[in-house]
Amino acid sequence: MLVQNNIPLSLADELSPLFQDIFPDSQIAKNYASRRTKTTSIINGAVAPFFQKNLITHLRDNPFSMATDGSSDNDVEKMNPMTVRIFDVNAGKVSTQLLDMCMSSKSTAEALFNKMDEVMTRHDISWTNCVGLGVDNTSVNMGCRNSIKTRVKAKNPATYIMGCGCHIVHNTAGKASDAFEEVSKFNVEDLVIDLFHWFDKSTKRKASLVEYSSFCDIEYRRIIKHVSTRWLSLEAAVSRALQQYVGLKSYFLSEDDRAPRFRRLHSLFEDPMTEVFLLFYQSALQTFLHFNLFLQREDPVIPVVHEQMKTFLQKLAGRFLTVATIKEANGDFRNMQFDDPSTQQLPDDRLFVGFATKNLLGRLVAEGDVSERQQSNFYQSVRAFYSRAFSYAMKNLPLDDMLLKNAAFTNFNRRESADFSEVEYFLDRFSTLLPHLESPQEMDALLEEFTVYNLMRVDDIPADVWAQAEVPGTGHSRLDVIWHFLSNLKLPDSTLLLPRLSKVALLTLVLPHSNAQEERVFSMVRKNKTAFRPNLDPKGTLSSILTIKLAQDQTPSHMFEPPSDMVKTAKSATWQYNRAHSSSH
Repeated sequence: MLVQNNIPLSLADELSPLFQDIFPDSQIAKNYASRRTKTTSIINGAVAPFFQKNLITHLRDNPFSMATDGSSDNDVEKMNPMTVRIFDVNAGKVSTQLLDMCMSSKSTAEALFNKMDEVMTRHDISWTNCVGLGVDNTSVNMGCRNSIKTRVKAKNPATYIMGCGCHIVHNTAGKASDAFEEVSKFNVEDLVIDLFHWFDKSTKRKASLVEYSSFCDIEYRRIIKHVSTRWLSLEAAVSRALQQYVGLKSYFLSEDDRAPRFRRLHSLFEDPMTEVFLLFYQSALQTFLHFNLFLQREDPVIPVVHEQMKTFLQKLAGRFLTVATIKEANGDFRNMQFDDPSTQQLPDDRLFVGFATKNLLGRLVAEGDVSERQQSNFYQSVRAFYSRAFSYAMKNLPLDDMLLKNAAFTNFNRRESADFSEVEYFLDRFSTLLPHLESPQEMDALLEEFTVYNLMRVDDIPADVWAQAEVPGTGHSRLDVIWHFLSNLKLPDSTLLLPRLSKVALLTLVLPHSNAQEERVFSMVRKNKTAFRPNLDPKGTLSSILTIKLAQDQTPSHMFEPPSDMVKTAKSATWQYNRAHSSSH
């Protein structure tokens, strides 16, 4: 309970007397004694080692993918959490677990890889089983000559290494904003950052904004901080600025201050085009937001990543290109020509700027507050925004990635159009992990299984499995849950229906689709290593906490029943700690 809810272990000091006070007639409560030292010993000496031992055993015999990323802290050694993505047979789905914290004082590719290789060697885990690696897109990770990528490839050439799509989408929006600013001279990030810092440390300014908001008949809400490296914060900051826009405008046009930041904000709110720009960004960023959220999903979406990339590009294209231009490309976005505004791009009045944006701009022009020249300049900015976004995305998204294209066979919704060549791609690439499928007889049997899969109906999978597979709020289903069911589906004679095909599919589903899982690990770190717990040892208790949290991610703490060998180990954990502690003095 303490670990799963990020509660300081010092609370254990209060639990023994609390239980005895609440349950005075209980012998169990009277005998309960586990303060912070004993609790820490049990966590470090029994619970975390139990989960790590099970994980290492699994990694030695099964395919997995790996992910790593460096922390931004400035301690002597930086954390580079090494997480692995496995198919958990007990849970019936793909899960991410912590293998090691990989502490390092250097950030070179050689130093980081040596730490990773040391962990693999120490636990006797073969690089052959590592089918995928997820990292961000820096040269240290993805460089073509001296990087973690080249070193992992030297260990296992078959390993699929994917940069982080979330970073690419984030950078695409950033490049598009740069193009918008070049034409319009409006920098949306400067505006939201200035807004936040103007009010952040001043109670007096916030109180004044509350009064202006009340006068304008809108509810005051705090200004959201935008961090340029945080993927989704710009859209949230822009939306909040628009919610407060009337109050903010009243504040900056009524107050007076000589500070440069105030003068900049005063000028922006004095310009009627500022609200138009913000409304455009609120609308335009939705496409980036939705794709980024898709790539951040925890469930395996590798089978639909290629389809989603094409959908993302098609949405961008549809906002500024003619239907004829898009159709002519026939899905081949790489060779699409779109530079001619007169024949390939939409006219100004049909550019997608958002319904609210278009209405406001039309009204401002009609009332004479905005000139036709300003209107024309806005539309030129919009064209620059979408053109730069489309060009950057086409150049940087892995549209020609054969693995992403062939992984689509595991998508149950397109089973009828799946081709056996997609399965063969994985057999060829990961032949060392699928050796029993090399014989002609096994291949014939696999092809028969694939035909059975092609012909399956939706109702061949029970309603309760579909319900279990549902991803809340998305309308999508977890493909790992579906394939877990298919892998256990039996014929009337009790033999498995798809034993070979499911093995290939489950290998495919552990492949990484982004590096978002590492960001979730750092979020867990921040929730535990706080200003009140600054000395939490990354190699000890912090590592144990993360190991337990990731291994038991979906299991409520009150429902966890420790196995007998964990209980046995826990009984001696405190004694071992005390012996080690006393011997060091």
